[in-house]
Amino acid sequence: MLIETYSKKQLLNELTKKQAINKYRELWPNIKHPVAAWGKRRKRDFDSLLSALNNRLQGLEKYIPYALQSIYTYEKRYEKDHDQADYAQNITNIVSLIESFNNLVQKNKIEDKDINSKEYKIHSEHDLRRLQNLFKKLDKEKLTRGEIKKLGAEKIYDDSKYLVVVPKTFEASCYYGAATKWCTTSNKNHLMSETKRAVLYYIIDKSKEPYNPETKEGDILSKVALQQYYNGDQKMWNSQDGSLNFEERYDLMNTYPKTMRMDIINHFDVLKKKRDEVMKDIDDPLIKAIMAAYGDEVGEHLEDTGNGYYQMSLYEDDEGDQFAVGSEEDVSEAGYMHIEGLVDDIGWSGFAEWVWQYIKENFVDESYFEDLLREDMQYYIDEIRQEESDDPDKYDDRLEEEMNEHGYDDEDEFKESLVDDHGNPIEWYIDNYGDSAFNEIAHDHVDEANAIKWVQEQDGDSFVGGNEVEWVTVDGVEYGVMQIN
Repeated sequence: MLIETYSKKQLLNELTKKQAINKYRELWPNIKHPVAAWGKRRKRDFDSLLSALNNRLQGLEKYIPYALQSIYTYEKRYEKDHDQADYAQNITNIVSLIESFNNLVQKNKIEDKDINSKEYKIHSEHDLRRLQNLFKKLDKEKLTRGEIKKLGAEKIYDDSKYLVVVPKTFEASCYYGAATKWCTTSNKNHLMSETKRAVLYYIIDKSKEPYNPETKEGDILSKVALQQYYNGDQKMWNSQDGSLNFEERYDLMNTYPKTMRMDIINHFDVLKKKRDEVMKDIDDPLIKAIMAAYGDEVGEHLEDTGNGYYQMSLYEDDEGDQFAVGSEEDVSEAGYMHIEGLVDDIGWSGFAEWVWQYIKENFVDESYFEDLLREDMQYYIDEIRQEESDDPDKYDDRLEEEMNEHGYDDEDEFKESLVDDHGNPIEWYIDNYGDSAFNEIAHDHVDEANAIKWVQEQDGDSFVGGNEVEWVTVDGVEYGVMQIN
């Protein structure tokens, strides 16, 4: 099935890309391109730019929104000075910069892996040169032994074959998680989020050939990430960031030395005991749920903001971090309302193309188009009623002749037979009026409730509005918790 080949992350990337394209397509005419020698403005149409970016950023399509923003901002600033050669060079520079950035991300040589961060904004020639020089410098840097010691990692176990560490900082995560595809080595905020609700262990097998993400050679179990959650759950990922199922986790853990396994268990038990001591003095079950999900990294003085996040309660700590918490029903309702808001803002066609295609095929009201088909057949009947029959001595008009040929005496029955002969009314509409006309009218005839529920099912119960939901059980009740800022 088509939807099985797309992940939540891909859907969000497609949505962000489509929003950026719509935004800059609208803004693009604002750029006043220089007048050529023969007195006409050189045309640099948006579709040509988009085609160039799609060709040159194959495999890096997620960076297209950044490319559009950078090229537009740069061109707008220098619109009076840039000729065609400058424009072409600008595109080349931005694409090259994106390729350098992605290369640094893959090598874990850059701390902030979000290209949309403020420090990577390009407003001028100076910004472009600064980033080019920065990326060249970072690509050449190597860590010294002294820097390794200062990274911030706790060694849990170390022998001739295995090393187990708990990364305390993003730098440590990047260093010990090098040559993996783990998200905790690509995003600082994600690492901090993960370590609030669990203890993260990196298990390194020194005897195995390290995995190479670029060539995909080496052993994918040379480095394994073990995440032991405070709520009792456990997850493991190989170097490709592939999740291991229960049987695979069980088999792998049993290959490790017993002393190593016990050191991990004892380390976790100490941390959990400290955390449980803090939680036993909390009376509010919702605050308990937040603490159970995100650990003692949550700031002090959690208070209910009174505003709520859709149907969920919204708490804020003294550091300004906000947490939404609620029952399974609350979380489901919040997810529904978020998607409903997206539909109001961008329409169904604003979603990824494959989503809109599935919606059209499964949730558009077919009866509406059947009524249009029936009206069209009535028009046809009224038209041939005015036409002379090929055999006027036998039939009063063309309608009577056709009804007789098809074996009908009743006009309404004849009309219904014509409707049936055309088959699917949606396909009939598209065949006669085109895809564009159908897309325009279909928006107003989507079974919205069921379509939203279907989109929700694709996310499962793990995400609401792009925020990951952590499920915890407090006093026998299950709660969903999200950090939303």
